[in-house]
Amino acid sequence: MIAYFVRHPVASNLLLVLMCVLGVSILTSLERETFPEFAADSVSVSITYPGASARDVDDEICAPIADGLTGIGGMTELKCVSTEGRAVATAELEEGGEIITFFNDVFSAVSGINDFPDDAETPIVEIDGTEDLVALLAISGIIDEQGLLEYADELADEILLLDGVADAKVSGLTDRELQVEFDQNALRRYGVSSREVVDAIAARSLRQPLGSAALSEGDLILRYAGARRSVTDMEDLIVIENENGGKRPV
Repeated sequence: MIAYFVRHPVASNLLLVLMCVLGVSILTSLERETFPEFAADSVSVSITYPGASARDVDDEICAPIADGLTGIGGMTELKCVSTEGRAVATAELEEGGEIITFFNDVFSAVSGINDFPDDAETPIVEIDGTEDLVALLAISGIIDEQGLLEYADELADEILLLDGVADAKVSGLTDRELQVEFDQNALRRYGVSSREVVDAIAARSLRQPLGSAALSEGDLILRYAGARRSVTDMEDLIVIENENGGKRPV
C-alpha cells in the first residue's frame, strides 16, 4: 500500500482530502451538551391513612390503586410502598411517552377510585422530579477540617437557592464521630432514659430539604439546617422542655 501511494502521489492526496472532508462533516453533527436535559418518566400517588397499619394500608390503599391503574396506556411498571399510615404508588412511563398525558390518565384513574377508606385523605398525584449528577465541586485551601466542613455546608445551601437545583450534598470528608456520655444521676433526676436522649439527638440533629414556598418576589427554597457538627453544638442541643417552657440541654 505504501509503495502504491509513493508511485501515485495524486491518489494519496485525494484520499487525505476525502478523510478531512468526512471528519469535518461528522464533527459538525456531534451532539454536545454541557448540562443535558432530563425528562420526567414517572408519576407518584401518595395517600395518608391515619392510624392504619402497614398491612391495612396495603390491603385498603395499594390494592385499589393497582386495580384502578391497570390498563393505563404507556405504563410499564407500577410499585406501591405501604408504611404505617401512608401509601406511595409510583407508575413508570414507557420510554418516549408523553408525561403530561400520562399524568392526566393517572390522575383520572385515581379520581375514579371510590372504595378508599373513609378515613383516608385525598390522594396527591404528582409528576416525580428527575435528579441526576450535574457537577462536582472540589473545595480546598481551608486549614482545618471543621472550617472546611462549615464552608462546604454554607456553599451547599447557596447552591440550593439556584433555579433548577434539586439537591446539593457535601461528601468526601472523613466521617467524624462524637461520643455522648450520660450522667446516670441526672437521667434519674429528670426522669429521662438514655433511649430518649438518643432519639432527641437523632431528631434534632439533621440537614434536609423542606421544599419551596411561592412568594410574590419568587420561589423561596426551604431547608432545615440543624446538623450538629461540633462538641459545642451537641452541648447546646435541647433534649426536653418542662411545662413552664424551661429547656434542659444534654
